[in-house]
Amino acid sequence: MNKVLKGLVRISLTQFQDSCVEYGRQQAMCEFCKDHPVKKLLESADKMNQIKKSLTTSLVGD
Repeated sequence: MNKVLKGLVRISLTQFQDSCVEYGRQQAMCEFCKDHPVKKLLESADKMNQIKKSLTTSLVGD
């Protein structure tokens, strides 16, 4: 019985640690989103893709 209890406690601790890691990751993403609005990041990425496409087109066209 003692081994079974230790095994259950170990599993529970592992699950708790995994939950803490996931919670920390979510909190970090929330903080990141507060500092860097996602909409602005997406707009910036879209502009960069447009510039890349136009540069590629002009290079291929030459």
